Amino acid sequence: MKENIIKYKKLTISIIMIMLVIVFGGSSTYAANQISIFIDGEELYTDVPPIIIDSKTMVPLRAVSEAVGCKVDWFKEDKRIVVYSPVGGDPLLVMSVNDPKVTVNHYNGDTGEVTGEVVTIEAPPVIIEGKTMIPLRFIAETIGFRVEWDGTSRTVFLFSAAYDDDLKSKKDTREGQFPDGIIYSEEYSIEGDPGDGLSSGEAAMLLTRDKITSLYDNISTQEPVNITLVDLKFVNGEECYIFEVKKAPYTSSRYAVGLTGNIYEDFL
Repeated sequence: MKENIIKYKKLTISIIMIMLVIVFGGSSTYAANQISIFIDGEELYTDVPPIIIDSKTMVPLRAVSEAVGCKVDWFKEDKRIVVYSPVGGDPLLVMSVNDPKVTVNHYNGDTGEVTGEVVTIEAPPVIIEGKTMIPLRFIAETIGFRVEWDGTSRTVFLFSAAYDDDLKSKKDTREGQFPDGIIYSEEYSIEGDPGDGLSSGEAAMLLTRDKITSLYDNISTQEPVNITLVDLKFVNGEECYIFEVKKAPYTSSRYAVGLTGNIYEDFL
């Protein structure tokens, strides 16, 4: 009898533990799987969160389209969607729910001619929780945005042509060596081109000019400041070089310099 009571208690405890995992562990897993979207450095919040269907990131059509300046019309009778160009307001995309065939209109600015091209997308529009969801990369690239995906943070970054042009205009193109007393080195090896913004050396130069020279006193070859590239990661929604800055007898500090030229302190 006593053994049966012990077994019953163990079973009860096991059931309670399983319920706790379902209630609390499940919600944590859901939060960890959230997908974030940034458009030109600004986070986009949607009432229906982005989801992944068949390896495609699906997003609420109206929320994303209107965030990048495109008007959207919905025709309930035949479940047809028309997305208008952010420039000129002409129909850019015509699509239907559950239909992978999409009409993309190309406009010739010189002749005024319109050429309609029918393309087949891998993930057709679907309706989830009353919202039309479409593949993000297709809609973004058709409108003219550059798309980047950070798998670690599960974040999608969209960059407009105007934003990219602004990056290039902010690019520090100064030539020459670092000032006396600044020692620059790289412990982190960058594989490939990190983007259209600053190079690592230019970012270190920018950090020196805008922050380091005013932060430390008595910078000289006898008391140098060491700036070391140690990582490349996303900070505040943009890709950044991570520098460790050290000047004896001070302890080292870390700074993030974004490809836009933004400098972040105390970001860790």
